[in-house]
Amino acid sequence: MTVTRKMIEELIQKINKAENIRPNSTVEETVSAIDAVCAPDFKGSLNGGPLHDREAERQSETMLFSMLIDYHRSIGKVIIDPPFAAFEWAISGTVKGIPIKVNGCSVIECDEKGMLRLGRVYVDTTQLSSGGK
Repeated sequence: MTVTRKMIEELIQKINKAENIRPNSTVEETVSAIDAVCAPDFKGSLNGGPLHDREAERQSETMLFSMLIDYHRSIGKVIIDPPFAAFEWAISGTVKGIPIKVNGCSVIECDEKGMLRLGRVYVDTTQLSSGGK
């Protein structure tokens, strides 16, 4: 089966929907929703670092969603070249009572079943501790 633009568009929507349940769910439920869109052989990286497995990604997500209980991510410009896509995003919420907005970009690979096989995130992580400035 060939990976299509439609499959990738749907995958991006599913990923975003899974992340954006956080304000109305527990951290564990949010991470589980993300698990549901990841391929068994998922690999990820942060800022060009080495690839890691889904368990390492879960740990990062647990920290992020614990810190931002009112987490919300909106998607900006999307570029699709099957089986890959790149998209801009903005995260908003509050950290210790301070409103933040953090911009970043993700590069993903979709597998033949429409699941997330690869997720590379590029973001200035210091924005999370500096109120998004």
